[in-house]
Order: sequence, then C-alpha cells, then structure tokens
Amino acid sequence: MKISSLFLLIFSSQVFSQELHFDEIKIDTSYSFRGLSVVDDSVAWVSGNGFGRSVNGGKNWSFDKVKNFEKSDFRTLYAFDAQTAILANAGSPAHILRTEDGGEHWKEVYRNTDSLAFFDGIDFWNDKEGIIYGDPVKFSRTRESIYN
Repeated sequence: MKISSLFLLIFSSQVFSQELHFDEIKIDTSYSFRGLSVVDDSVAWVSGNGFGRSVNGGKNWSFDKVKNFEKSDFRTLYAFDAQTAILANAGSPAHILRTEDGGEHWKEVYRNTDSLAFFDGIDFWNDKEGIIYGDPVKFSRTRESIYN
C-alpha cells in the first residue's frame, strides 16, 4: 500500500506541476462584469451591465450595451463562437437574448415577468442542447424556442 501511495504522489506531482504563466491585460472601461464565457484561445465574452467580446486572445476588447436593455444586469452568458452568444439577466422581467452577429443585434428569445424571476447561469453541452437555470419560478418554454 505504501509503494502505490508513493507512486501516486510522485506521479501526481509530475503531472500537476506545470508552470502557469499569467499576463496582465489592462482594459479601460467603465463596465462591470459578472459573467465569462471562453470559447477557445482566441474568443471570449463577458457580461454584466453590458457585454464585451475579444477575438484575439484578450489583447483587445469591444464593449457595448444591449439596445433597449441598458439597465439590465446580465449575470450570465454562453458563447458558442465569435458571433453567437446568449445572455440572461437577473431580476424581473427576466430576459434571454441571442446574437448571431457578434453583438450588433440581439433578439429576445424568452421573457418571464414573474416578480421572482432571476437567472443565475447558462451551460450548453452542444450547439442545440443546454440549460439556463435560476431561482424557481414557473417556466414553460421548449428548447427549440431560443433557436427560432
């Protein structure tokens, strides 16, 4: 037992001792963000009192507000690629918005006016199936609706 534990300890220290390197990226913005979705080494999106997007590994960012939703608090988002993302806000009315043109235009794909509506997170396991979760309220919409 001691030999296998020692082997596991040595093996683990070798596998998990990779050196990490972090670069500081200074961004001049007055936006505040709570959500992050990283697509790959180049593409990342953020959400909060607006949204931001980088398509070059975080070196440059573009930030904007969603037209007609300027006061919304988008606590979560999911980005599929550099052009396609879904935002969900906290608070009532709760909205789910989708863009397919890098944030130029957003389409409301769901609205919940329940006073308790509050979206906490989004996750997708492929490009057609996922989950948007939040505080419990009545929710009756099919998964296809966010794609139409």
